Amino acid sequence: EVDYIVQAGNRLIAIEVKSGQPKNAETGIAAFRKHYGAAEAVIISEEAKPQDETKNIRYLSIEQFFTNPKEILI
Repeated sequence: EVDYIVQAGNRLIAIEVKSGQPKNAETGIAAFRKHYGAAEAVIISEEAKPQDETKNIRYLSIEQFFTNPKEILI
């Protein structure tokens, strides 16, 4: 499931927060996009993974997010 939705101007950003590793995190994002269209996606978890350009998902570690929470808007 998607935990937070941020609207920034014309952008819709789906945010999923995972404790531990972000395995299967894309499922909630995919369901959200199916219902609401091509939203941007950010997954915040214990450790950042490499960005998944094919699925248009950005991964941030918890530390990255709390150090610079505006990172989700970049």
